[in-house]
Amino acid sequence: TSQWKAPVIEVANPNLDVVNLYVFSKKTGRHKKLMGDLMPFSARGNNFKNYHFALQLLPNDSSLIFINVQNSGEQFHVPMSIGKASYFEDVESDEQLIFGVYFGFILFVLLLNGFFYYVLKEKTTLLYLGYLLCLLFLQLSLTGFGFKYFWPNSVFLANHASPISASISMFFLLVFSQEFLNTKRFIPKVNRFVNVLKYFLLLVVFMAWIDINAIYVFAVVSINVLSVIFIFIVVPAAIYILRQKFKPARFFITAFIFLATSVFLFVLKNAGLLPSNPFTNYGFQIGSALEVLLLTLAVIDKFRQFRIDSFNSLQELNDLKTEANIELERKVEERTNQINEQKVVLESQN
Repeated sequence: TSQWKAPVIEVANPNLDVVNLYVFSKKTGRHKKLMGDLMPFSARGNNFKNYHFALQLLPNDSSLIFINVQNSGEQFHVPMSIGKASYFEDVESDEQLIFGVYFGFILFVLLLNGFFYYVLKEKTTLLYLGYLLCLLFLQLSLTGFGFKYFWPNSVFLANHASPISASISMFFLLVFSQEFLNTKRFIPKVNRFVNVLKYFLLLVVFMAWIDINAIYVFAVVSINVLSVIFIFIVVPAAIYILRQKFKPARFFITAFIFLATSVFLFVLKNAGLLPSNPFTNYGFQIGSALEVLLLTLAVIDKFRQFRIDSFNSLQELNDLKTEANIELERKVEERTNQINEQKVVLESQN
């Protein structure tokens, strides 16, 4: 207590259900502070997206501090640190700048693809727009900015926004992958299996809305399992389709490799197998940003390939039309010569 007059303890995971602080002090007695996303954001008594506890400790005092943390189904990652309030204010200010750039990039890509859909009216672009909207909603939930700025009084969204947005975004990504890669044409057996995953995912979307703990936990676990299965299916399928000379699949494959790597690092960090550092803390956002960029390039490349194929088809059609006209002119000329010959013979007979 001699280093700071009012130290602050931070628990840097905004998605925990219960974060309760208990302090037992020789001079001031016992006091507690209850937080968590089971209570409205205003109950925290501060404007930090993470959980911050200001400790009122006296010089030369001895205190025993307990923190009770609970969570249902979601990531149980509890990074804690202690420092001055001004330090955490600077950290959150820097994070707001970083995430502001990230969310701005996602919005830019969203508007860009909205323009593509307005011009092209193409189903694949519409599905990709749905995925981008749900991804934006998911990242707002995971980072805590959604609860802080958009639904501070909704305890339901604070607890259910992540699984709901994750399951719906995965559904859009699943259908988008089917349409983009045309699995029904290239790999019909894989397409049928993906259809099964799709319908099971719809069930998970429904379960994520139910406010019963056992069903909620099952939905969260199912989303994680389905995500792994989906990645292990779609990447080999895209590689196979790329070998069928479908060039836009190259961007698609690279995008999913970045996504799979970022998700893998995200899970390992939450499990405590990787240290908390800027790379692991922001790896999921970096990976999803690269994925979004590459999938946008894939959509543009597919449109470019579609234009090239359409031009080639039109050129082939024009060539066939030209050949048909030449053949028709030749036959007309032959028929005309035959009629002239018959006319000469008839005149000679007359």
